[in-house]
Amino acid sequence: LSASVSFVSFYSDKYGYRPPPRTVPLEDWGKLLEKMDAAETALAQKWYYLDENAVPAEYAMHTITEMFPAFWGKGGDEDEQQARREARAGNWREESGLALALRSAAAKCGWTGLRFLPYEQSVTESETRCAQDAKVSVIWFRRSIREVDLLTGKL
Repeated sequence: LSASVSFVSFYSDKYGYRPPPRTVPLEDWGKLLEKMDAAETALAQKWYYLDENAVPAEYAMHTITEMFPAFWGKGGDEDEQQARREARAGNWREESGLALALRSAAAKCGWTGLRFLPYEQSVTESETRCAQDAKVSVIWFRRSIREVDLLTGKL
């Protein structure tokens, strides 16, 4: 065994959470918006801002607490707890809708492979790719469960 970093990954029949990318290249932004309907465009414009401090400039996501200030609250009275529940539900609804809109728009652009990857990959896949790129020890276990209805989880 070496003293270097190791990475172990377990995959099964579930791909995992696919968040919207934290940043979108400037050259992608307009092309993606052209493929979205009005509601999707409004959602994307709500969540992303042009970061001209980045080199090169890019669109970056606002933080969760900018969008939903009550998201990270702790404790508090019943009103604060309800505000936190509503913020978390709102964030999940909007972020998952945004991810789907971006993924759909990127597919409509005809992007495939590495060009499509930022709009499609799961958190687990992203972490695995980072580990592989870092040239560390990577062990990947893939388990395929047979005889399981993937919609119900029943054998």
